[in-house]
Amino acid sequence: MAMKPAHALFLFSAVMGAAQAQMIGRDPDFQAGKIIQTVAPEFPFTLYQVYNHGGTAQLVINIDAEGKLKDWLIVGYTAPKFADLALTAVKQWRFEPARWRGDAVPSCTTLTFTFAVKGVVISVVGNENLPSYFSTLFDPGNSRRLYSLRELDHIPIPIHADAPLYPKSLADQGVAGEVVVGFYIDEQGAVRLPFVISWRQNSVANLAIDAVQRWKFEPPTHAGRPVMAYVQQVFEFGPSAGH
Repeated sequence: MAMKPAHALFLFSAVMGAAQAQMIGRDPDFQAGKIIQTVAPEFPFTLYQVYNHGGTAQLVINIDAEGKLKDWLIVGYTAPKFADLALTAVKQWRFEPARWRGDAVPSCTTLTFTFAVKGVVISVVGNENLPSYFSTLFDPGNSRRLYSLRELDHIPIPIHADAPLYPKSLADQGVAGEVVVGFYIDEQGAVRLPFVISWRQNSVANLAIDAVQRWKFEPPTHAGRPVMAYVQQVFEFGPSAGH
């Protein structure tokens, strides 16, 4: 007997950010981006026969200022096939870019796909909660998940991590403030999809993102095995901050 593919149930509450790379923050000048067209992922019967308890996949996606899918990162799955199905669907979606003070800007958001025989539920988990969220869902073996700093064998060791530039022109204008950047370090030690969690000045937030994108680490490890980790870094910009 053939089984029809399950329909997807879309529950979107995505928070999409602003600025030169990917930024997430609470700013009255910020307008979140939107998902304006979706294609439902399928949970085919052939996969259900193998994973009859369903499965989960999570993607972080970067939408550029034109509303196009620029980059993505698969940060977790109970089995690789679930990530493939989710990504196949997302690549067919259309987006409306985020805006900061009326200007279209790139943005970042995290989507969680939960596959079950009744359908596919898509929701959002805050980036700061990803490691603990995935540790409750994923078992060792064929799965992949994100790790927090506390779970790693040691703090990731930087190979290349230059401080952001702080031009004299910004100092002369009195542009200063704190920027908090979140990013992922993959199993090869590369920085992926950095985004701003909080910022006061857009110009220094862009400087922080530009720097972090060039960083490189020794691969994070858990029990001696390379894993993907989620990290946050705080930058202070100003004449007295050493930049």
